[in-house]
Amino acid sequence: MWLKQSVIAGSLMLLFTSAPALSDDTFKAEDIFQLEYANQVSISPDGKYIAYIRNSFDDMKDNTRRSLWLIDTETGQHLPIFDDKYNYGSLAWSNDGTRLAFASNRSEKNQIHVHWIKEQRTAKVTHVSESPGSISWSNDDTQLAFTMSVKSEPTPFAKSVKKPAKPKGAKWSKSPIIVEEAYYQRDGKGVLEPAHTQLFVVPAEGGSARQLTDGPYRHGGPLAWTEGDSHIVFSGNRSEDWAYQVNESDLYSVSLSSKEVAQVTDKPGRESSPQFSPDGERLAYLHSSNEPVPYHKSQLWVMDWSERSETELQADFDRSFSSPQWTGNESLAVS
Repeated sequence: MWLKQSVIAGSLMLLFTSAPALSDDTFKAEDIFQLEYANQVSISPDGKYIAYIRNSFDDMKDNTRRSLWLIDTETGQHLPIFDDKYNYGSLAWSNDGTRLAFASNRSEKNQIHVHWIKEQRTAKVTHVSESPGSISWSNDDTQLAFTMSVKSEPTPFAKSVKKPAKPKGAKWSKSPIIVEEAYYQRDGKGVLEPAHTQLFVVPAEGGSARQLTDGPYRHGGPLAWTEGDSHIVFSGNRSEDWAYQVNESDLYSVSLSSKEVAQVTDKPGRESSPQFSPDGERLAYLHSSNEPVPYHKSQLWVMDWSERSETELQADFDRSFSSPQWTGNESLAVS
C-alpha cells in the first residue's frame, strides 16, 4: 500500500514539475483586468461624431468601469467626455446632433444627463428614484422619453403578513420575503422587489419627469416618437398573464396628452424595436414567432403608419435581423 501511494505521489510530482512554465505571452487569469472593449457605439445624426462606452476592469474592486468617449470623424480626434470613477450608458443623440443624452451615477443614483458637445457643458435633467433606460429624444429635441421601473403597491395579502411583536432585546431573523409574481428573481440581483417598467417623459433641459403608462404589465424600449411628438410607440405585453408569456409582446402607442394607450400590432409572437422613418410615414419593427422551438428568427416588417398596412422585408432571409435604423435617404440599415 505504501509503495502504491509513493508511486502515485511520484507520478503527480513528475506531472507537475514537468509542466512547462507560462511565458510572458501566455494569457493568464489575472490578464482579464487588462482587457478593454467598446460597446453602445452611437453615431451623431450629422455623422460628425461617434460616441461610445469604453469598458475596462478594476482589479481593486473587481468590477467594470464604463467611461464615455467621443471620436471626431473629420479630424480623427479621440477624447474622453467622462473618464472617472462613475459609470455611463444608454447613449442617445439629439436629432440636431448638438447634444448627447446618457445615464450615469454621477449623482449617486443613475440619472439622465445631457452633454452639449460644442459648449462642453453637462447638466443633470432628471431626479428620479430608479435607474432610467431606453432614452429617446422627441423630434423637436425638447423632450426626452425613457423607461423606468416603478415599485408596485403592496397587495392586501402582503399587508396581511405580519410578524408577532418582538420582545425587548430579542434577536430575531429578518422579516419573510413575500413572493407573489412569477418573475421574482434575476442573476446578480437575487429576489426582486415587485415592480413594473413604465414610460416617462422629461423636458430635455431638466424638470419633473411625467409618467405616461401604469399597470402591472411589461413595457419596454426602444421608444419611437410619432411625427408631431404627440405619441410614443413602444413594445409591451399588457395581458394579465404577461409573466407567463415570455414570447409574446405587441407594439402600442401612448398619447402624451391623454396617456391613452392603443394597441398597434397583434401578431402571434413578439413585436419590438419600433423605428419611424425620417418623414414619419413608415414604422419599421422586428417580429419573431411564439412557436415552441429553441430559436426564434427576428423578421423585419414595415408599416404604413396612416393606413396600418404592413409588409415583410426579406422574408426568405435565413437569419435574424436586429437594430433597424433609417438612413437619411429613407432606406433601412440593420445588423
